[in-house]
Amino acid sequence: MIEDKYIELINREIDGMNSPANSIKLQEYLNHNPDAQMLYNDFKEMSNILSHSSEIEPPSNLKKNILNAIPVNMYSVRTNKFSFSQILNLFYFSGKPRFAYVFSAGVLFGIMIVSIVFNIYFKNNSMGVNGLSGTIGPIPSTATFNKTENIDLKGENFVGDVALSCSGDAVLLNLNLNSSKDLDVEINFNEKELRVMGFNNTGDVEGGLKVNVNSMHFTVNGKNSYQVVLGCKTSTPSNMNLRVFSSNSIVYMHTFTVNVTGKNDINETK
Repeated sequence: MIEDKYIELINREIDGMNSPANSIKLQEYLNHNPDAQMLYNDFKEMSNILSHSSEIEPPSNLKKNILNAIPVNMYSVRTNKFSFSQILNLFYFSGKPRFAYVFSAGVLFGIMIVSIVFNIYFKNNSMGVNGLSGTIGPIPSTATFNKTENIDLKGENFVGDVALSCSGDAVLLNLNLNSSKDLDVEINFNEKELRVMGFNNTGDVEGGLKVNVNSMHFTVNGKNSYQVVLGCKTSTPSNMNLRVFSSNSIVYMHTFTVNVTGKNDINETK
């Protein structure tokens, strides 16, 4: 009996793929196993015959005969195709097709009703700020914001304005900036008092937005308009800082004192 690993070594030896160590190991095995030596001789002789034989061209119709002999339909995937009338026949109640049409009409009517209900629901739960979307998304609130402050911004290479509006439980900051170079804008606040609820940017260039639990940061270049909504966690007055940087230097800063239950004051610093 010849072990499988030595049969593999015999094949590799004939193909010239054995390492010197494996060739020595195989030769020692052949010297002590006449059956293995006979097998090696047979394989070697067959390899020599095949190496000197010429290629035989297959018949021209061989491929066609093979393909024709394969039972194609036996292995094909069957698919069932239903027409609308066949689907109606599934609901052919007691030989009365009109019931099938009534059933189909009822299904379509139900889909329409569900769509209308969802549209009304999301419309009533959308925020009263036009186009408020973007990186964070719309605010599910019906809050109405009242403008309390509007300040013009002006500095080297930029102009704009900022408006502060408040509702009963949220603050809306509208920021318009027109800059001829990159500006970094930061909005800082106390995370125990305020939280980010929405952000929207429309303009020539869209800067990347980074939001943390107590700050927002985005880049401005060109003409841009921003809407930022912060939710109030408390009814006590809260401070919110707006800072504008150019080349890592502060070029403008506003400190808002936000009071959602009453007036809102703003202190300006240049």
